[in-house]
Amino acid sequence: MAPVSTSEPLTCLGLMSGTSCDGLDIACVEFGPGVRPDMRVSHAASYEYPRSLHDALLAFIKKGRADFRTISTVNFALARVWAGFIETFLRERNLERERIDYIGSHGQTLWHQPEEAEWAGISVRSTWQAGDPSVLAALTGIPVVGDFRPADMALGGQGAPLVPYFDRIFFSSYGSGVVSVNIGGISNLTYVPPPGGRTECIAFDCGAGNMLIDAACRHYFNRSYDRDGRYAAAGNLSDVLLRSLEEWDEFRRRPLPKSTGREDYNEAFVDKIIKKADALNLPGRDVLATLTHYAALTISEAVERFVLPLGPVEAVYVAGGGAKNPRLMRALEETASGARVATTDQLGLPADYKEAVAFALFARQTVTGRAINVPEATGASRREICGKICEVLR
Repeated sequence: MAPVSTSEPLTCLGLMSGTSCDGLDIACVEFGPGVRPDMRVSHAASYEYPRSLHDALLAFIKKGRADFRTISTVNFALARVWAGFIETFLRERNLERERIDYIGSHGQTLWHQPEEAEWAGISVRSTWQAGDPSVLAALTGIPVVGDFRPADMALGGQGAPLVPYFDRIFFSSYGSGVVSVNIGGISNLTYVPPPGGRTECIAFDCGAGNMLIDAACRHYFNRSYDRDGRYAAAGNLSDVLLRSLEEWDEFRRRPLPKSTGREDYNEAFVDKIIKKADALNLPGRDVLATLTHYAALTISEAVERFVLPLGPVEAVYVAGGGAKNPRLMRALEETASGARVATTDQLGLPADYKEAVAFALFARQTVTGRAINVPEATGASRREICGKICEVLR
């Protein structure tokens, strides 16, 4: 397939289903011409998974093992669910199917192994995102670009983070020394240095964002997440639990490049938190207050350790579900060493949909023959076109 010309304007849907496994974000983005195109988010919406699907998917991922039948079924089932959400999205927004040129789909991460592991004498990194793009294309009748991580990993990269490419394009015009933070289940950041400086853009995962908070909220309050940080706001910080978290969290101490997921912050990690809290007789609200502070602390510590040696930070712009948690945002302000902290909403980028917008951009860049991986962030040996293009008859 010959690349699409960058002189053509394109309209793409971006899909994002994150580590919280709570639903699908969809963003409709209109792109202008050029290698670094202007972009406008015309529509965006979130669709929650039915409780049965959410619970089954989360249990499947947490279990860490499954038979081939279940693995195959999950891969196809998610694509079918997403196709239904897309149909609803197009109908609710009065969007004609023919108006959408491509769909960019991140997929649902089931396994991410950024470090090499040996199998049959072969050492490889690997990753797997379910929600097959070919199935999604066939069901929607719209070409899909998906599976963006493997090409980077084949070149020695960690396959993550990918969002730095988007950050470099979007935030480069918003001041000198910008840190873009996304707080989903995992928190990650990108440092966009001042224009014309010698420092390259760097990016990496910081650690658990909402993941541990959500797990504690389910355990103590039977809620999927701490809406508006209310439970955390009613609690008190436990210095003892905080020190234990710092001791247990090996990922924080890793050098760059680094990426993570449920492989590090799994059920065993959560069990240690709950057992420690029980031994300390901590109420659930104190556990949430401590985990919320810890999520902010890992981000601020990452900025201090890896970013400030490279240059000044004037602003920290936050997106993702964590941007809607006032207690988490306040904790980030308290630990941000004087930098301005704001959500990306103030820049015209919906904080809830930043990653969905990014994957719409990745679809656009892939079909026009542009590389979207950032080797400085992932550790890959070179830049490469990422993503599998699944065409349909139209």
